[in-house]
Amino acid sequence: MAEVGYPLEGRGEDVAGRAFHNGRFVMQLRKAAKSVESVDVTQATVKKLLNVDGGEWADGGALCRT
Repeated sequence: MAEVGYPLEGRGEDVAGRAFHNGRFVMQLRKAAKSVESVDVTQATVKKLLNVDGGEWADGGALCRT
């Protein structure tokens, strides 16, 4: 178990966080994807998130249209 501190200033008492170790799960997904001939696997670093209109995403905004 690891303890992670959250900035609580200005927040209510109902703030909670959850984490889980998913390294093996993700590695198996990558392995499965790489085994499919029509799939190209690309590794990248996310620099920012965009909203549905292409502008910078703001907390609580929509990332994609459903």
